[in-house]
Amino acid sequence: MKKLLSLFLTLAMRCCLVPAALAADSDAKAAADTLNQLGLFQGTGTNADGTPRYELDRAPSRNEAVTMLVRLLGAESAAMAGKWETPFTDVPDWAKPYVGYAYANKLTNGTSATTFSGGNQATVSQYLTFVLRALGYESGTDFEWDKAWELSDKLGITKGAYNAESAFLRGDVAKISLAGLAGKMKDGSGTLADKLIKDGAFTREAYDAAMAGKKPLVLSNGGVKLTVPAEYADLLIAKAPEKNAEGVLFTVSEKASVEAAKALGEEYDGAGWLFDIARISEDELHQKLCNDMSGQDEIGRDDNGGIYMLYRPTDVRLVRENNEEMMKATEQWSKLNEWAGSVGKSFIAENPGLVAETRTNTELDIYLNRLAYMPETKYTLSTLDYGPLNGDGFDATLYLEKLVNGVTYEVVDEEAPDGEYAVLSFPEDDIRFDFFFAEGKENYIRQVWNEGKNELLYKANFDYFELQASKLMHDWYNELADFTGANMGYTPDDLVGKWAEKIAGRCQIEITKSKVAGEYDVTIHWGSSAWESSNWTMTAKGSNFPVGRMSYDNAKLVIRTYSSETEYTDKVQYENGTGEFYLNSANELIWIDNVDHAAENCVFVSVD
Repeated sequence: MKKLLSLFLTLAMRCCLVPAALAADSDAKAAADTLNQLGLFQGTGTNADGTPRYELDRAPSRNEAVTMLVRLLGAESAAMAGKWETPFTDVPDWAKPYVGYAYANKLTNGTSATTFSGGNQATVSQYLTFVLRALGYESGTDFEWDKAWELSDKLGITKGAYNAESAFLRGDVAKISLAGLAGKMKDGSGTLADKLIKDGAFTREAYDAAMAGKKPLVLSNGGVKLTVPAEYADLLIAKAPEKNAEGVLFTVSEKASVEAAKALGEEYDGAGWLFDIARISEDELHQKLCNDMSGQDEIGRDDNGGIYMLYRPTDVRLVRENNEEMMKATEQWSKLNEWAGSVGKSFIAENPGLVAETRTNTELDIYLNRLAYMPETKYTLSTLDYGPLNGDGFDATLYLEKLVNGVTYEVVDEEAPDGEYAVLSFPEDDIRFDFFFAEGKENYIRQVWNEGKNELLYKANFDYFELQASKLMHDWYNELADFTGANMGYTPDDLVGKWAEKIAGRCQIEITKSKVAGEYDVTIHWGSSAWESSNWTMTAKGSNFPVGRMSYDNAKLVIRTYSSETEYTDKVQYENGTGEFYLNSANELIWIDNVDHAAENCVFVSVD
C-alpha cells in the first residue's frame, strides 16, 4: 500500500509540473538554442531533423548540472584534458573530468567529505550557487548557498523567478545560464560573457549576433551540411552548387569583394573567394597527392569512399573600389579568413559519419605517393652495405600503404642522426631520401637534392606508434633484393671477367676467381690523365644476399704518377677501403666505392 501511494504521489507531482514546463518551453528553447549557437549547451543527442535534443522538461542531476556549468564556462576542453583529483568516491567515469574541473576551480563542493551525490537531482539553489561562484562570489560570504536566488535576483539574473519551492528543470538551466552571461563579475572586470570572450570561448561578434537573435546559415548538399556562423552570414555569399565535375558541395565568398569587383567592371570570378568544400573519389585524391597540393587539404572521408577536400586560395582575393576602402576592410577580411581556416574541423564535426583526416604534402609525401600511385616512377633503393636496386616491376604496395597512410611528416630543425641509413633515390630528379637506423631515430628521414648541396630533415609521425620508417625501408629493400635476384638469376661468378667504363672506356675492371672458394681478386685501373692513373686492388667475397653480388673491405688505392714513359712513382692513397660490385638488369657491372665514390653514375660493360 505504501509503495502504491508513493507511486501515486510521484506521478501526481510529475503531472503537476508538466504545465509549468510547457509554459516555459518557448523561453527555455530559445535560451538553449542561443547557448548552443555559442557552443555552450550541447544537449543530450540529436533529433531526426538533425537539430539538438535538449530534454528541457527533465530535472537535471547534480552531475549534469556541473557538466552544463563547465560547458557554459567554455571549459570543456580544459576539463577533458586535465587530470583531476577529488575526495569523492561516487563520481562515475564520464562525469569525473567535469566534477574534477569544477571542484579544482572552487565552483562546487561535495555533499560530504567523500561524496558528491551526483545522481541526486540538482536544485535551483545549487545551480545558482555554481553560476554565482563562476562570477567570483563566495557562498557563506556573499550569499547563502541554500538561498542563492537572493543574490542572483539583485544581480538581475533571476529577477524573482525562483525560490525554495521552485521546480528546477533543464529548461531552467538554459534560462539561468543565458542570463548569467550578462551577470557582472564580482571583481568589476565586466560580465561573464566578457570573461569568456577574453578566454577564447567565443568571439564578441558571435556573442552579439546570438543575443541579437541572428541565426547561423545552414546549407545542405549531397547529404552533408555546412553551417555559416550567424556573425558572418550577412557578410558572405554561400552557395551549394548543383552536381559538378569538380565535386564542389559548397563555395563561400565575401559579399563586399564580389560587389566591388562588379562595380569596378572586372570580370573576376574569384573575387572575395574564401573556400570551397568538395567531395572527390579515392582515385582523384591519389592524383592530387602526387603533386604540390598548396591550397588543397584533405579534411575527412565517409563510409562510401568519398574524400572531402577544403580548397582555399593561395593569393589574396580581397577587392574594394579604392585603397581607403581596402584598408578599412582588412580587419573584417582577416576574421573571415581565420574562420575559413578552421571550417574544415567544424564541417567534419557537424556531419555524423564523416571521419577527420590529416595529411602533409612535403616533398617526401609527394615522392612516396608517386611510387604508390604512379607505377612508371623510377627509383632505386640501397643501404650502406649493399648498392642500389632498381625497383622496376616490383610491387611495393605493402610498404607504401604504411608510408603514405596514417602518417604525417614534419620538418624538424635538428642535426641529422649519425650511422647507417637506407637510401630511396630518384635519379631522374636529382633527389634522394635517407632513412636512418640509429636507435631512437628510426623515424628520421633526410632529404638531399641539388647535387647534394641542399638538405632537409623530417620526422615521421605514425598513427600506429609501433611502426618505424627505417624498418619498413629495410624490409622493403630485403624483399626487393630477393625479387631482383630471382628475376635476373645472377650469381657472383657472373661478375668474373673484364669490364670497361661504358662511356669513355678510361676505367677497366678485371675480376678473377681467387684460390680461396667464394673469394674474387679484383684490379681496377683508371687513367686520370696521360701522366697519372689510379689503381685499386682488393679481394672481394661473393654474397648470396643480395643475389649475384660481391663486397670488399680491403681495397688499396695507389696513385701512379709518370715522370717519363718508363719512370713513375707510386703513392698509397688509402687502404682497407670498402665497397661492392653487382650486375644490373641490363647485365652491366655497377661498382660502389664507399670511400671516394669514384664510379658514381658510371656503369661498366663486358669487354671479354
